[in-house]
Amino acid sequence: YADLERAQRRLIQGERLAALGEMSAVVAHEVRNPLGVIFNSLGSLRRLVRASGDAKMLLDIVGEEADRLNRIVGDLLDFARPSTPELRPEPLERVVEDAVGAALAQRSAGVEVARDLDPSLPPVPMDPRLVRQAVLNVAVNAVQAMPHGGRLTLRTRRAGEEALLEIEDTGAGIPAEVRERIFEPFFTTKASGTGLGLAVVRRIVEGHGGTVGVRSAPGEGTVFSLRFPLGRAPVEKGPAMG
Repeated sequence: YADLERAQRRLIQGERLAALGEMSAVVAHEVRNPLGVIFNSLGSLRRLVRASGDAKMLLDIVGEEADRLNRIVGDLLDFARPSTPELRPEPLERVVEDAVGAALAQRSAGVEVARDLDPSLPPVPMDPRLVRQAVLNVAVNAVQAMPHGGRLTLRTRRAGEEALLEIEDTGAGIPAEVRERIFEPFFTTKASGTGLGLAVVRRIVEGHGGTVGVRSAPGEGTVFSLRFPLGRAPVEKGPAMG
């Protein structure tokens, strides 16, 4: 009975995520067209009018909010896009370095990077584009958790038949009541967040047959752990979202 109950919960959750993915794709595509018109109009206005004072401030506000809306649309499309991985052996370290470099390029003031990467870790069967996206999402969260600087630690090692990646920050940590929900789609504690970044991470990692977890306590930082199987086929996840 317990196994049946768990299977039923997984089925309901899968159907719910599929519906959310379809809805996200529709909303994102509908918003992207008028958003393009806004960007083009802003560009034209800035060329035609030498704005200053309040006019320049208002144009800048419209531009900033349009950029924020564009990021939200990007998050929705990432969530809705089918993510069936095309596996090939790739060095995990290279993908991690690329993703973390992109995260630091967005905001890295005062962030120190420490590495504890196992050189003997064999190539991991992965879709490098998808894994890069998952690592990037976690790394961006880690950097944002340290607005006044801190240390970002990257660790890789072999754990049995899995490759383990840990990404640790020295931020404020995540309260227990929030930690239970951080992988839920659309759940966020950020004023400007969509709550889709970590949902995408979980979907990508589980699509590779792996698992994602988190350890954290207020005031003690956070560690995200991503595990990828070495040599196993990815778990079949049913219909793609979107």
